Amino acid sequence: MNRNRVSFLVVLFALVVGGCVEERAFYILQNQAPNESCEVVTDEKSSITSGLLDISLSPKQGYRLIPLIKNLTASSQENDPQQPERNALDLRELRINIDASEIPLEFPSDLLSYSVPTSGVIVPGGVRAVLIEAIKPELLNAVVLPKGVRPTLHLEVTAVAARLGTNSLIESSTFNYSVKLCNKCLVQEVLATCPGAEDAFVSNACGWPQDTGPVTCCRRGDQDVCIGAAK
Repeated sequence: MNRNRVSFLVVLFALVVGGCVEERAFYILQNQAPNESCEVVTDEKSSITSGLLDISLSPKQGYRLIPLIKNLTASSQENDPQQPERNALDLRELRINIDASEIPLEFPSDLLSYSVPTSGVIVPGGVRAVLIEAIKPELLNAVVLPKGVRPTLHLEVTAVAARLGTNSLIESSTFNYSVKLCNKCLVQEVLATCPGAEDAFVSNACGWPQDTGPVTCCRRGDQDVCIGAAK
């Protein structure tokens, strides 16, 4: 056996037995699309490749992202079945960095770079989807868009987890995602008052002014409130 192959096998053995989690084995695969009941699922075929957010509401709503996070490390129990799993990952936070350079405004740094707490354990070979507000409403409050103008916000999202075997933190590779902003491209109707539970209306399942439409909203006091589809 040549020296290079021996070196490779030594490194591979150390990764599996020592329980080392490499960055490329821990990553965000995609942004999940909620199902028809607005439930968060882990079906890898249900994804949204880029976002669209209607900011015509008052007050404006942020953008909801559902990262599907994967842990492709080998189980430490394959070589040591009597010991607790060391390669499971306990999610701690998602770090967001936003490039808003297409909008000619100055934004406070804490609206462009921040972390969002999250939780949940991902076993080796497993996936987990988490719902977060990836773009804050406060960032959008000063944005006024003429109809037809659609600037893009470019997001870099990184997951952070603690490895159960050592409690050491590990950071995933960066997930890049873009969100276009629009004015009244998805919110096609705002009712004068919010309907009762028995009233029929047209809206998307989640009642979110993003990605798919149309979404129906209504007035509640001095605010516009989006509503989900009638079941």
